[in-house]
Amino acid sequence: MGTPKVLMMCPDLPYPIIAGGQMRMASICEGLSKCCQLHIACIAPDIPETTLVWAKELNITIEKIQRTESSNLKSWYQRIIMVMTRNNLQHHRREQHFFNDVFNRTAPELVWLETPYLIRYALEWIKKIPVVVDYWGTSEGAKRIFMSTSGVKKIEKWFIWWTAYGGELRYSKRLKDIASVSRLDADYFQRISPQCRTWPIPIGIIRRHQKNNSELLQSEPGQNMMIFTGDLSYLPNIDAAEHFVRRIFPLIRREIPDAVFRIVGRNPEQKVQALKSIPGVEIRSDVPDLSEEISLSSIYVLPMRLGSGIRSKLFDVFPLSKAIVTTSIGAEGLELCHDKNCLIADKEMDFAQCCIRLLKDEETRVKLGNGAKRLATDVYTQGNINLLIKEVVAKVIDK
Repeated sequence: MGTPKVLMMCPDLPYPIIAGGQMRMASICEGLSKCCQLHIACIAPDIPETTLVWAKELNITIEKIQRTESSNLKSWYQRIIMVMTRNNLQHHRREQHFFNDVFNRTAPELVWLETPYLIRYALEWIKKIPVVVDYWGTSEGAKRIFMSTSGVKKIEKWFIWWTAYGGELRYSKRLKDIASVSRLDADYFQRISPQCRTWPIPIGIIRRHQKNNSELLQSEPGQNMMIFTGDLSYLPNIDAAEHFVRRIFPLIRREIPDAVFRIVGRNPEQKVQALKSIPGVEIRSDVPDLSEEISLSSIYVLPMRLGSGIRSKLFDVFPLSKAIVTTSIGAEGLELCHDKNCLIADKEMDFAQCCIRLLKDEETRVKLGNGAKRLATDVYTQGNINLLIKEVVAKVIDK
């Protein structure tokens, strides 16, 4: 058998890497490009030069269609229909024509959907050729948000979870192959769709996307500096930042008065911006080099209470040998072990004590940081992911 032809459909440009979604797409793209003739069809406003250079390096063909915009009235109508039918996937005829055209022209042996939101465009192909759907997370994330909300908003969050879960039940039962970011998520889909094969494929850490790591590792971290990073318009990140600042950080400052908590990320919402009025809290957005910001901190904190899937932000942290304090949800789906390569605590006082311990104990910081780095050098390497994807492609096409 020759090199298989694969059509990969993406909800956005897979490169440059701006957030966790691009990190996932870029990792899968590289893995597929090593064993397949890869053609990417994506929904994006434009393809910048950096993306074209990246695609050329990997011998990938890429084309795009601009996202279909709906009027406010039509958007509300679509949302109502989504809730009534428990179907969280919107369908746009113009996008359907685009994907059909690419599918017919490329004649792939395998279609890889880099999000379940694109299933609606590939349903008619499922009986013709193998289709792999990559779920970056599960509706458990929406369920956690619903469970943590109170008042009238709880009704809204319940509808969001209800439709998301309904979509999983509706479409996963029609699929034969589901990729996920962790074994935990793979087990979730195995429970709701036992007829489906599930393939846990972690994100790979792509070396060329790390800037000057050897120099960064020699940077002198700020004294008693803690950092948290992420998209600061994303509700689980907003909740984590607020919870840490208001409930945990004061406990740390009692013991270490000069402790500093730096929140770094894109699109900080007003709730996050308001936190900078609290002594010791700093907010930074649109920094030129996230790795440098992480390197200049003593420890990385991940006080997540919401969300699902895995916390892809940690793939920026592992290579930099930073000690990590996280919650059980923050560690979910990753090979993180308490007191081996991180500290895990769910109660506020316990989380604070873990931070205090690391800020005061350089030896433990170094030990945990080295343990975290081994995840980057031994476990979540792109080379490992390439081999895993090659194996999955062979098995899926062979049926």
